[in-house]
Amino acid sequence: MILQDRKFHEDNQLDYMADYDPDGVQGPTPVINGTINPYFDVTTQQIRLRLLDGANRREWRLHFSDDLEFTQIASDGGILPSPVRFTHLMLTCAERAEIIVDFGNYHPGDEVTLYSDDIAILTFKFMNLRPKI
Repeated sequence: MILQDRKFHEDNQLDYMADYDPDGVQGPTPVINGTINPYFDVTTQQIRLRLLDGANRREWRLHFSDDLEFTQIASDGGILPSPVRFTHLMLTCAERAEIIVDFGNYHPGDEVTLYSDDIAILTFKFMNLRPKI
């Protein structure tokens, strides 16, 4: 997942010349894999997310709407010596992380949202989950 933010103008266009700042541009709109207000249909109990802060100024302080715990297994330095469990994870510019999320306690029709601070960035919608292998 590439996490970015953008500032759209009145005509719904980007204008980097108008927004130029040598320290980077921080926009109010989260854009995930190039999509605004994305969702993901979850069909497996566990998913692995490869996260990249692709913003040029924003730090992402990630957490789920229900404080679901997840496991970090890798970072910029590669695979971690041992998994680390979190409910919150901060990514800074160009930083990467890989996490495993276990959605085993959710049921078809449930939804959980990934946030950065108080900004919703991605909604997970649960279908019929296949059990983990």
